[in-house]
Amino acid sequence: MLAIGEDKEEEEEEEEEEEEARKHPFWDLKEQIPREYHTIIGVITSFSLILSIGANCLVFLVICKYKRLHTSPNIILASLAFSDTIMSSIDMCFVSVSSFSGRWVFGVVGCKAYGFIVSVVSILSICCLTLIAIDRYIVIVKGWMNYGSSRKKSAYVSILIAWLYTLAWCICPLFGWGDYILEGIGSSCTFDYITRTPQNRSYMLCLNIFVFFLPIVIILICYTNIIIAMYKHKKDMQNIAAGSRKRQGNKMSVELKTVRSLAAAIILFCAGWMPYSVLSLIAQFGNTDIITRASTGYPGIAAKCITCANPFFYALSNPIFFKRLKIFVSCGDEKAGRRVSSFQTSKSWVDKDTQMKNCQAFSSVSGDASAEVETPQTEEEAKKQLQQNSDSLNNTKQETIEFTAMGEAKDENPDKESETV
Repeated sequence: MLAIGEDKEEEEEEEEEEEEARKHPFWDLKEQIPREYHTIIGVITSFSLILSIGANCLVFLVICKYKRLHTSPNIILASLAFSDTIMSSIDMCFVSVSSFSGRWVFGVVGCKAYGFIVSVVSILSICCLTLIAIDRYIVIVKGWMNYGSSRKKSAYVSILIAWLYTLAWCICPLFGWGDYILEGIGSSCTFDYITRTPQNRSYMLCLNIFVFFLPIVIILICYTNIIIAMYKHKKDMQNIAAGSRKRQGNKMSVELKTVRSLAAAIILFCAGWMPYSVLSLIAQFGNTDIITRASTGYPGIAAKCITCANPFFYALSNPIFFKRLKIFVSCGDEKAGRRVSSFQTSKSWVDKDTQMKNCQAFSSVSGDASAEVETPQTEEEAKKQLQQNSDSLNNTKQETIEFTAMGEAKDENPDKESETV
């Protein structure tokens, strides 16, 4: 009995020593978190992560299964879904268990491993959101709608660069520039944003500049230019031909919806990742008295919630993607999927003539003299044709802006069975 008691005491001492070794002394000065707070964090985390894993897995599997969805924006979207799924799965295994236990239970090695993996997938998600904005900018502002397989290749290359960029930042703490330590909440690990040494401070400053502020600046520039190009196109079309009130009302509705969609994308990005940036900057350059153990839990919750919102905002809200999801759920019966969503299908499939009109409309805006456009006989016919091209262009641009051009690889024959990979 004495031997058993001594063994238990030794184990408890080892656990305390491990916890002290990975906990920053700064948190000893802060008030302890009640056990109920850990339980609440565990419940919220578990619910959000289950939802995130389910939604992101669906997005990833649907894109992988249907070859028609293998477009440049969807390839980036699949990478985003993959990184969010990994992040949610790791959090489910580590953070939820530790939250319900009231402390970190995976040791020093587990803390560093968790911090590294979650940091990799988190930064990769930020890079993917930035790539989505750049892809939309290229399609809408530059007008590079149909430049073939090179666009897919550029998407794969972009994702590869994003992985290398991410790994470069996350490997540094393993070799002494920065570190992964236990957060104040005591149930997760992240970058050491508390230690104010020149080495650690320089790492956190560079991390904020190149991993958060640079992507948000790129996203703002891309989406701002999209809105400017959209209104410029509208003004040009109004100067050439005046449409009916109904068409003008539809254009205003499309423009308002587009602005709201882009604004929501920016707000979603900032809401998910700005709390960590603000907390780290305050810890390095501000008044640390306002930082509490409980406050370190909010950025983690925001980052986990963003993994739930991404698949709904970027994929599942798209009627074309949702149609494919219904087909996927019905075990690959494409005819059943078309019967369930016949109205969406009739609007989503674009015939060859409509595609030609859209290409002609893009060519007229970009000034491509090589485009084959039918020359109208009268001025009235010219105005009518220009108005039709304008409407087709607005519809095509709107789908591209809001839903990352998921439907641009649609087959000419909708009855043909989808190819799978």
